[in-house]
Amino acid sequence: MASVPGKSTKTLLANPFDVSISLLIPSLNFEGFTVLYDSLIRSCSNPDDVEMLLKIDNTKDIDDFYQLCEKSPFKFKILLYGQYNGRFSLHHFFNDLGSVASGKIIWMLNDDAEIVSQADWYKPLVETRDRDFKDNVYCVMIPYDNGKGTKQLIPTPAFTKEWYELCREVTRFPNYDRWLGELAKKLDRRIFLTEDQILVTMPQGSRVLSKDDRKSLFYPALERQIRKLS
Repeated sequence: MASVPGKSTKTLLANPFDVSISLLIPSLNFEGFTVLYDSLIRSCSNPDDVEMLLKIDNTKDIDDFYQLCEKSPFKFKILLYGQYNGRFSLHHFFNDLGSVASGKIIWMLNDDAEIVSQADWYKPLVETRDRDFKDNVYCVMIPYDNGKGTKQLIPTPAFTKEWYELCREVTRFPNYDRWLGELAKKLDRRIFLTEDQILVTMPQGSRVLSKDDRKSLFYPALERQIRKLS
């Protein structure tokens, strides 16, 4: 893993940006990313207080990513990887991006997601702080529309810097949404936003873990983490 342009991960950790929100975006291709980016920039009231953290393993698009980021009002960090096993490596990408995030709120996004609500998304996220939990240890559940008339919560959750500092990781499994959602539910550390505040859409993904994997691996690890944090 290397950071672009020419900065080590150690340097990124030593020189954090002063921002309220970090956007974690593992990206597979530039074309898909621009759809998400356009929807983010369109409805953000304070882009100077936001950073994007991008994972890129498609080097043919690196110049396009870099040029867009340099023109963007969002601050940015790019982590450049070799080719990995796609969605089965998501937890590694999110954990690496989370480790160099500077924001007080950290929002997990896929590059095939899109913000479809027209309202400002910056303000509802920032306003969750210092509200329901005095220690600011919580996750934010953001409404999701799968395009089939079914609205669900979870696929693009957010969490606080304090949550990360407590857990010392973003997710232990590639199905990060289930991990964060289940953990925050068990710990009773969730804040729910409404569709008129933020609404996200993205294609429905394929199952990452089988039922047997969830039973033998996921839930035992989840229970251990719950006991550790309780």
